[in-house]
Amino acid sequence: MFKAVVAVLKLASTRISVPLPPSITLIPTPPLMVSFPSPPLMVSFPSPVLILSLASVPVIEKRSMLEKLTWS
Repeated sequence: MFKAVVAVLKLASTRISVPLPPSITLIPTPPLMVSFPSPPLMVSFPSPVLILSLASVPVIEKRSMLEKLTWS
């Protein structure tokens, strides 16, 4: 379960980092796992990824981008 979530997060950050500007590229996946150990957040991985990538793009905009990439 844990490894699967890590893999999903890495995949998500890999796919998301391409279209976004360098300033909001998702990089630290392991620290993310440490910062958000609670199971609900682990299952709903778009949330921690969203928090990690908060920089200049509005949260709602990010969420829609993440959902399109994650659930497509």
